[in-house]
Amino acid sequence: MGEETWTYEQAGRLTHRVANGLLSLGLEREAKVAVLSPNSPASWLCVLGIWRAGAAWVPLNPGNPVADTTSLRLSSVNSTRPA
Repeated sequence: MGEETWTYEQAGRLTHRVANGLLSLGLEREAKVAVLSPNSPASWLCVLGIWRAGAAWVPLNPGNPVADTTSLRLSSVNSTRPA
């Protein structure tokens, strides 16, 4: 399996793109973003982009049953809505 590498400039551009993409979709600061991804350099760039957007990341375990993942996602969405 090949190893992915980026310069600091490339990594900065990629994290900036992730952050801007999330913000353009309406992500609010301090929101939680669930991430279901294998541990890889690319997934860590996504995490840095989430942080750059002012949000927090919630790692999801791919070994969890789908029902548990769906339940977590729905509870996160409901907890961010105003009462």
